[in-house]
Amino acid sequence: MVNQNICYFDLKREMEKHPKYTITDKPFYTKTALQLAVRSKISGYSPGSYLQGKDFEFMTEYLRQCHIYWNYKSRSGVSKIEVVKNLKNPKTKGIILHLKCGEKEVVSYTLSKIEKRNYNQEFRDVMRYVVKPQIYEAKTKYFDGNEYMICSVTKEPFAFEDCDVDHIDPEFEEIVKSFIDKFKISITPGLFPDVKDFDGTYKLTDTKVTDLFYNYHKSVCNLQCVSKNGHKIITARRKK
Repeated sequence: MVNQNICYFDLKREMEKHPKYTITDKPFYTKTALQLAVRSKISGYSPGSYLQGKDFEFMTEYLRQCHIYWNYKSRSGVSKIEVVKNLKNPKTKGIILHLKCGEKEVVSYTLSKIEKRNYNQEFRDVMRYVVKPQIYEAKTKYFDGNEYMICSVTKEPFAFEDCDVDHIDPEFEEIVKSFIDKFKISITPGLFPDVKDFDGTYKLTDTKVTDLFYNYHKSVCNLQCVSKNGHKIITARRKK
């Protein structure tokens, strides 16, 4: 009969020689252990605060190693990582990357979500990138040279840099879905470049699809400009 205790300790010793992950010189031998460490780092911060010192270094290195889209998410470099309340599940927390270029990126820190490529989500992200010129045009037209505008949601003044553009009926997700249905777009791996070839922008291998969506979005979108706080309120209402 095989002594199971001997087998267990032999396996344990072997694992300790070869950690599955090493983050800022800390070894982790299982995915579960690493995920618990990440959650522990975040749990010590309240929403609206920023990761500090070694916690910031740990999270940055963790995402660099594990997030399949890190080259895009961190494009100009990360200056701060903010802990926020998860709108989808208020009992949990999320994180937002503050980039050196002034932009922000919402990032998942769950291993099961960031290690695998999600083509449907990537397609939506590509489409958001494609229509950025239309979003900027909407903001410029809305402010029309004014320094401040009054948000229709919060009733408070806000500046151009604090402006978000919201899709009203149809929402952006609905526009993407109707585009896929109308033009019979197949979301297959061949539509996307290899992840190792990321150069900081989301894109497709077939530019005809992105050109088609640019024009389709322009023809059906209904946009409203609100403050960032106003946009958060709108998003929270839609989740209910």
